[in-house]
Amino acid sequence: MPCEASPVGSGYNIPEDILFDCGFITNYNTLRLNRKRNNKLNKINPIQEYGLDGISIEIINNKKVYHALQMKLWNNKLCGPTLFEVH
Repeated sequence: MPCEASPVGSGYNIPEDILFDCGFITNYNTLRLNRKRNNKLNKINPIQEYGLDGISIEIINNKKVYHALQMKLWNNKLCGPTLFEVH
């Protein structure tokens, strides 16, 4: 599946529909109200950082499976024991 990302500065944002589908956003009205409150309090990005750099989507048996991604820039080789998968 091609990645649909929106450029912001030097990085990209994951589209909100994907964040909703994978369960990161569970209620758009609560999200809207939190944004209104944070804007009124002049908070610039109060969402806690979870250390994820991306989300991949895999289709298995006609069902979307989401995988959390984290990238590292290493000078050494990346081997199996250093990898993990989140379910």
